[in-house]
Amino acid sequence: MRRLSPSCVIKWMARYCKAGSVKPGKIGGHVPLKIRGAHREWVLQQIEAGGDVTLQGLADGLAERGLKVDCRTMWNFVHREGKCSTPDHLPRRSSWVGGCSVIC
Repeated sequence: MRRLSPSCVIKWMARYCKAGSVKPGKIGGHVPLKIRGAHREWVLQQIEAGGDVTLQGLADGLAERGLKVDCRTMWNFVHREGKCSTPDHLPRRSSWVGGCSVIC
């Protein structure tokens, strides 16, 4: 038979008192999108305006507006919105992210 340390028993009892059970909590599940609402509209306006728009530049712009995101989050957003496409007349460059015309 195994022995439990007093600290383990104390933590289990605290969990039981707080949650009514010692079952482990839920892991994973749906994570809501970070870029939504006014932030989403701002990003789409920046992309539609054209010019040299980078994923890092968009992330920095959102940070100035109070939403901290990384380059990967921006990449996921741009692809989810269907705003990524490699122009046929330009050669594919290694600096492009997955063929995306918005450069990271």
